[in-house]
Amino acid sequence: MASPPVDPAVAALESPGAEARRVSGGSVRASQRFAGRYLLLRTLGQGGMGTVHLALDESTSTYCALKRIDPTRVQVAPGSLRREFELLSRVRHPSVVAVHELGFAPDGTPFYTMEYIPGVPADLALPPGNWGALCDVAAQVCQGLEALHASGIVHGDLKPSNLIAIPSPVAGAPPSGVRLVDFGLAALLGRDRERHRGTPGYAAPEIARGETPGIASDLFGLGATLYTLAAGRAGLARAASGTVTNRVRTAAPSSTRLEEAGVPEPLVQLILRLMATAPGERPSDAREVRRELERIHPAARHSLALRLQTERVVGRERELARLARWLEPGAETSRIVLIDGEPGMGKSALLGELALHVALGGGAVLRLSCATLHAPGALAGTLLRRLAVEARAASDDTPLSRRALAVIDGAEHVAGEADRSLLADAAAAWGRAIEQRGVMPVVLIDDWERAEDISRAVVRRIALHPSATAFRWAWAGRSDAAGPAEDDRVLIEAGHARRLAVGPLDEPGARRLVAARLNDTPPDGLFEFLWSRAGGHPGLLVESLRAVAERGALRETEIGLAVDTASLESLSLPGDFEDSLIARLQSLPEAARSLAATLAVWARPLDPAEARGADAATARAADALVASGLAVRDESGRLGLCPPGLAMRIHRDLAGEERRRLHRAALDHGALTAAERFTHLRGAGDARGALEVAERALAARADEGLAIEAAKLAAAEAPDVAPAWQERAGRILLDRGRHRAAIP
Repeated sequence: MASPPVDPAVAALESPGAEARRVSGGSVRASQRFAGRYLLLRTLGQGGMGTVHLALDESTSTYCALKRIDPTRVQVAPGSLRREFELLSRVRHPSVVAVHELGFAPDGTPFYTMEYIPGVPADLALPPGNWGALCDVAAQVCQGLEALHASGIVHGDLKPSNLIAIPSPVAGAPPSGVRLVDFGLAALLGRDRERHRGTPGYAAPEIARGETPGIASDLFGLGATLYTLAAGRAGLARAASGTVTNRVRTAAPSSTRLEEAGVPEPLVQLILRLMATAPGERPSDAREVRRELERIHPAARHSLALRLQTERVVGRERELARLARWLEPGAETSRIVLIDGEPGMGKSALLGELALHVALGGGAVLRLSCATLHAPGALAGTLLRRLAVEARAASDDTPLSRRALAVIDGAEHVAGEADRSLLADAAAAWGRAIEQRGVMPVVLIDDWERAEDISRAVVRRIALHPSATAFRWAWAGRSDAAGPAEDDRVLIEAGHARRLAVGPLDEPGARRLVAARLNDTPPDGLFEFLWSRAGGHPGLLVESLRAVAERGALRETEIGLAVDTASLESLSLPGDFEDSLIARLQSLPEAARSLAATLAVWARPLDPAEARGADAATARAADALVASGLAVRDESGRLGLCPPGLAMRIHRDLAGEERRRLHRAALDHGALTAAERFTHLRGAGDARGALEVAERALAARADEGLAIEAAKLAAAEAPDVAPAWQERAGRILLDRGRHRAAIP
């Protein structure tokens, strides 16, 4: 979401981190804490349903936009915000704002969080007379509408303030992206029958007459928005109350203001067609509008491969049904489900669908990712803070809660048996407190294979606690041919957990996945080719589809998508999912590849400027990685490789000297944990220095993961001290009760 109208240059460049610093400095009003874990920094916007705030999630130290019902607006239906969240969760697309979590404040007020977009409304971002930039933004909006309409969703309230333009890192350049926001009036095609008024001046005539919204009404809103952006004022000005509604029912706007603004004639005609009074006189769909924009100005044309970014979970009905049964009270004896599979099988997407199911059912969802919580104990500390908030433990004055909250504040130092037992007891008590409100706490942990040892031990201790029966746990992670990790196999064999192996899609599911990415039925021969190369592996199917589009074998024509059969048959595609990701990376500019290597060496989300300098070249490289789908930005603007496992492959493929150089560069950064400093010294070729760091760190705290890695390094690079390191690692493991792991 964007900020209220202010100086565009300032609003566009201000980061949420800068906002937090201004708040702490006292130059803006005092912040408000909401729902126990969010610090509301400032208001981003207000609509008919509620208010959107820039918020800091104190449990994860990340920024987001938080929308909540305005309690003074009694006319808002209680389920409206939940419904808006559900609609937005149906589709993910680069031109549509992404939602994160649905929750409820202690007083029952619903809210949801979404990505924070450091941009401004489109009418403040587009320079007057830059028709190429206008067509480009309009085409990106059309791509978002294509994805929404293909998913059966109508936006319902298109207007300039609901299009947030993301500034380019290059001064004076057009916006680098756009997001459709505010889905408070969104509807399901053919299913929603309630009356939607829309915004006067932007709502279609049929909406003003009380008819059901549809694709044509969204196109009218797009046309009215383009009129305002092109002419500098709305096409249907408000002379008096009700005037706009009456006029829009009877007459289309005049072209005079557009012509006076110097709008090219083809664009004038397109805008007037979009704003035609009769729905049948408008373009048939958003694709037709986009194609016309591309003809009007080449700047609006993007490669077909970049447009294949609609994300929906399809073909996983069986797995979702199993998870739904697992969640039913009394249906399962195991509290834990381990979701595992090869890279690219869609485990994270499945976890997201599970989170949506739980949230819409009124459950308490605690979703975490080990890819962003890399420090020792970070996952455990974040989970426990979230549990404390959900249980309202901050107001709990029992000795147990007081002691546990004190330990959590230093969670990275949790190593002893007593601390772990204390935290498990407190977590079990908090789980019961949540359950007493009639809510089931469901903990979803992604990238479980990346969890460090301290957090794995604490999480397992909580999950197996005899009094923690209120919880359900789902851990998703990659597995190899041997299946789950050893400690996870022990849980399965003991009956404490069940395994849900995520395998390839069947042929109908794979066909639906390809159709969802295309927002259309695959042309003849395309699916058969993809199936023959990728089978039902969803990640490889999507990568193969992208490669087909990038190499020109799939193209868009006036009548739809078409396949060049000769080009298709001559294509040589990677046969492995990770190979296909590397091939995509190799097609990017050298600066983007270099930035990816830096991210791989750091192995955690990173502010690119922090490691490479805040210049336009770094910003362009980061944008290229994000646009390619190989990296994502979190709510704090940090960049991480996507999927996280890609980092290991890139790191492994780096030439030896380049790898050592990047590790040496990382050592210049001051804010490194002992484990990170050990990793970078080892990567830089300084085995003795790495072991010295491990020696000091283990003297302060027994970290079994660090001890094991140090023992491996000593065995390979320092045989004179290897026996001592082997003994140290073994004793730490024995102290933790991990006898089998201690034997080697």
